[in-house]
Amino acid sequence: MERKHKLRGAFYLRLSKDDDNQKESSSISNQRKLLQDYAEKAGFDIVAEFCDDGVSGTTFDRPGFNQLIQAVENGLINLILVKDLSRLGRDYIQTGQYTEVYFPAKNVRFIAVNDEVDSDQPLNDLAPFRNVVNEMVARDTSRKIRSSFQTKMREGAFIGNFAPYGYQKDKHDKNHLVIDPNTAPIVHRIFEMAAFGCSSANIAKSLNEQKISSPAVYRCQKYPHLKLANYTQKKAWSASTIRKILKNPVYRGHTAQGKSVKSSFKNRHVSALPMQEWIIVENTHEAVVEQELFDLANEGAKQRQCVKKDSFVNSFSKIAVCADCHHGMSTIGSMPHVILACGSYKSHGKSICSNHFIDYNDLMQCTREVLKRYALLDEAEKREVFAEIKEELSPSKHENERIDELNHILDTLYLDYYAGTLSAQRFEQLKEHYEAEKSQLDSLRQTADDTVDFEKIYRDIIRFDELSPQLLSAFFESIEISQGSDENHEKQQQIVFHPRFKIKP
Repeated sequence: MERKHKLRGAFYLRLSKDDDNQKESSSISNQRKLLQDYAEKAGFDIVAEFCDDGVSGTTFDRPGFNQLIQAVENGLINLILVKDLSRLGRDYIQTGQYTEVYFPAKNVRFIAVNDEVDSDQPLNDLAPFRNVVNEMVARDTSRKIRSSFQTKMREGAFIGNFAPYGYQKDKHDKNHLVIDPNTAPIVHRIFEMAAFGCSSANIAKSLNEQKISSPAVYRCQKYPHLKLANYTQKKAWSASTIRKILKNPVYRGHTAQGKSVKSSFKNRHVSALPMQEWIIVENTHEAVVEQELFDLANEGAKQRQCVKKDSFVNSFSKIAVCADCHHGMSTIGSMPHVILACGSYKSHGKSICSNHFIDYNDLMQCTREVLKRYALLDEAEKREVFAEIKEELSPSKHENERIDELNHILDTLYLDYYAGTLSAQRFEQLKEHYEAEKSQLDSLRQTADDTVDFEKIYRDIIRFDELSPQLLSAFFESIEISQGSDENHEKQQQIVFHPRFKIKP
């Protein structure tokens, strides 16, 4: 058949991981040699070559193929040669759309050498059937690969292309993870910050301010062939990145895979699976964080939300202190899962102190046991103790003046906020701080008024239903919390009570 225009041909070459069983015969170099011999015998003028090496035929979003189509659109080529139809693609609907509709509309001659398909020949009835067969092969290959991956995942082998942030692939076993000394300390710090009350957003902000490379940036730095602009849009740390790290069991030494599923082998769209459907194999590699810290960080993240100010009152405020640095113990989480942690460690990390912490309810129970001794006081001892309690609970002149001062400060804060001289974030921080102090002093004043009923106090001591901050402060100068230790798989922790009054042994 004579053409009005000179043929300007192009080779299209493609090879993917799906072709491992025929890698030698389908290699890029072999495809090129086959097409060169065919074009030379046919007398075709080849002006271009387009290649996709390592790209599946189930998708048509390929760099080389996209360049091929652009060349067609620009009128640079009007002849395309491929080794066989499967090189063009393995999706029979889209492959047929190109060979039966698009190429003819653009006056482009299409030749699949081994399949003996030539759009200039009248008999191409078998081409659609070959496309269907190619898709069936792709579907079967995809199923076999997925089954193989599932087996490896259940055996605890890591099959991802890249190790999770904080780890690297073992040089001796690509399916085994080892600690990355550059990033594992950062992961550990993330868990510590979460455990000690920092929100995911604030953790991300802190890491960005310290100019620590995000997981995506670090990966591109480690693998220069990955172009950051093409690889991801997320170049900075974000709250969602922090939350994913905190939830990932991989940092406890467990391989966690199968977190998503493809909707179809033909496309790249994936759907996230709930955590209960992940494939998790325990103790496959070294952990970055210990179980206690992992649980504490996740409990804090789960409980870290806005709650009503009056929903929880820390009865141990200004009473419970770290036994090492004597800094006050700060609260983490909300009831019923409140933790008291060393405040200086929470603020400054290991440079100041260690991660002292104790379960709030455990400390409350221990305190109740100590206070039970007051139930043994005789009447004379009770009167003496209660007189001292009343004195301790009564607000001083200084405290009354402080209440008035706090009222003035709060009024000023509101005025500055509405005048625009104070940001909303800073306003909320200061307001929360001063209102908490005022609330505590107001409670102290109210409690002092209630202490005239000695019998009521005594009943409160015996019942131990509610141990208020004021009541505990009246009984104890301080409660020292030491670092816990594990002995015989049981946590051992020393608590030292410093009472204001002598208690019968």
